[in-house]
Amino acid sequence: MAKLVRSPDPQISLKATELFDKRQQRKREAAENAREESAEEVMCSVIASVPESAVGAFLAMSSFRSSAGSLVNFPFLRECAATVAKNFPVEWQQWKQKEPPHWSTFLDQMASRPILEGDELTAAVKSRLATRGVAKPAETTDAA
Repeated sequence: MAKLVRSPDPQISLKATELFDKRQQRKREAAENAREESAEEVMCSVIASVPESAVGAFLAMSSFRSSAGSLVNFPFLRECAATVAKNFPVEWQQWKQKEPPHWSTFLDQMASRPILEGDELTAAVKSRLATRGVAKPAETTDAA
């Protein structure tokens, strides 16, 4: 494109300059319209990307616990606790022991919920994400 802009032929140079300007404008518009995913959206993506044996749930929960310091505020605890406790019992017990004692009963209740795996886990997490109001906004169209 740069070579065409510097072309000795004025017609080619003009067209190349117009195309270059349009490309730059599209890049600016895309950057303006792009939004950063929320932490909940990222965790949902991780859980959904590796639902087998709750590996994604484990990774998301582990990451959340490492950064937040507690499991009790994990946004998908209700959906993931039982399957993580089943598939990663040693880690679940270690995490639970590091929580204040008054949260133990709550975490036991979450771990005793029905076990969601695979597509069922993915659907439940995506549903929770949508009800939390952090789902991606719908695209708008201009009615002219």
